[in-house]
Amino acid sequence: TDWLENGGFLLLGTYIGGIFIFQLVTAAILDAAYDASFPLYWSWTITNAVHCLLSTTYLHWLKGSLFDDQGEMAALTLWEQLEGRSNTVVVKRTLTVVPTLLCYAACHFSEYSWNVCVWNIVLWAIHVAAKLPFMNGVRVFGINRTTGIDDVPVDGSSSKHD
Repeated sequence: TDWLENGGFLLLGTYIGGIFIFQLVTAAILDAAYDASFPLYWSWTITNAVHCLLSTTYLHWLKGSLFDDQGEMAALTLWEQLEGRSNTVVVKRTLTVVPTLLCYAACHFSEYSWNVCVWNIVLWAIHVAAKLPFMNGVRVFGINRTTGIDDVPVDGSSSKHD
């Protein structure tokens, strides 16, 4: 997580630039495939969906760290690792604001069409809910749990630490 803390403007620019380029390519492909009759909001919805899928996988699904020699981070997702550090407030805010802006853009360009807004808000809600502090360490329905680390204690208590 040091690389996120110390990435600065270059990391932020790469992140935002990658999303912007993906949006432009998606809009161009849809425009070419449908002779400019495809509404712009679909490219924003696709960008939002792909961003949510990739960032949820990377931030909230994959565990461990490439730079963890001791294995201390083996049971933590990247977001949980960020929660344990004090200098990552800007990073966490950015990773929360960007999906919000993508959702807003898709809803705005659709002129707040009910169907488009529902899909984008559902994607946004799932993505942002995983970032809430009470979700740290939670494995919904036991999905993504690490055997031996995320196991429920034998005495039946729900606390990992007694």
